[in-house]
Amino acid sequence: EISLALTPVQQTNGLTWVYTTTFTRNYSHVDALPVPAFTPGDFFGGFYGTPWIQVGNQVSAVVNTSFANKAGEPLVIGSSQPDFMMSFGNEFTWHRFHLYGLLDWVRGGTTSDLTSGYFDFAFFSPSSLGANDLEGNTGQETKRIQGVLNGLAPYAEPGTYLKLREVTLSY
Repeated sequence: EISLALTPVQQTNGLTWVYTTTFTRNYSHVDALPVPAFTPGDFFGGFYGTPWIQVGNQVSAVVNTSFANKAGEPLVIGSSQPDFMMSFGNEFTWHRFHLYGLLDWVRGGTTSDLTSGYFDFAFFSPSSLGANDLEGNTGQETKRIQGVLNGLAPYAEPGTYLKLREVTLSY
């Protein structure tokens, strides 16, 4: 983790601007494991993605337990850990007025979209689905459900986002 704080403006009339940014990155790699590969805990798994600890992967690897590669191992579909996280803070002060804003940026990582899954399968389960059961669904629902039927993980999605985390105005 690294942090940088700057004061680009500091005037005698009371106007001050302080800019702060932070950068965080975690990385891991499993070099050896005294037990066979495993899922740490009880998760949805399958087409939602589940954590998987295995030699040669990151500790934060996410796999599709419903689909295996040629070696019989679950297919790695992402990582629960983002590539990096950054925040950008700006603080403006003028006499007794104070304005502060904070942006968070997370790049990378894999997350499960349980909401779409719940709506897509509200009236039926994946095991009872047939091609004719997809009538009345939107194009995106049909695409995700077909992905499940084909052994994919359509509910494991990129976790990248930029959000305005905080805004404060005070006197």
